[in-house]
Amino acid sequence: MSRNFIEILLFIAFPGAICYTSEMIENWYEISCVIPVASTDVVCEVMVGMGSTGVIVDERKLDTFVVPDPEEVYTDNYTIKAFFPAQGAPADLVQKLQARLGAEVAGMDSVQLLWREIGAQDWAEGWKQYFSAFQIGNSLVVKPSWEEGAFP
Repeated sequence: MSRNFIEILLFIAFPGAICYTSEMIENWYEISCVIPVASTDVVCEVMVGMGSTGVIVDERKLDTFVVPDPEEVYTDNYTIKAFFPAQGAPADLVQKLQARLGAEVAGMDSVQLLWREIGAQDWAEGWKQYFSAFQIGNSLVVKPSWEEGAFP
């Protein structure tokens, strides 16, 4: 199947929605807010419906090798970050989002939406910064293939 054919199928399957963009977007608006946990799904749905290409819910610092503490107390609020292509004035986008959230989600009239502009990042390569070589015992070294040189 050719790439153009797949793009056409995506557009037909989801008419009126932008489901795939082939160009690289250089700048983004990150819109963030703190919301009640119960509103998370609806707020994420509204953000995507308004053109967000991705939503992050409550960034928690987790360590892959440490089991989370079952006694940890979670707050009744989550931080939502939605990412929009930087097109037009961000104040207009924030105003439209605030109106839509106020109309569709109970109690969202008073939630403050914050925005900032961010540049494009290479997510396919960026994750590698969190993994580096480490030694196990006296004779075993685990080293990612992208790291240069020998382990000390």
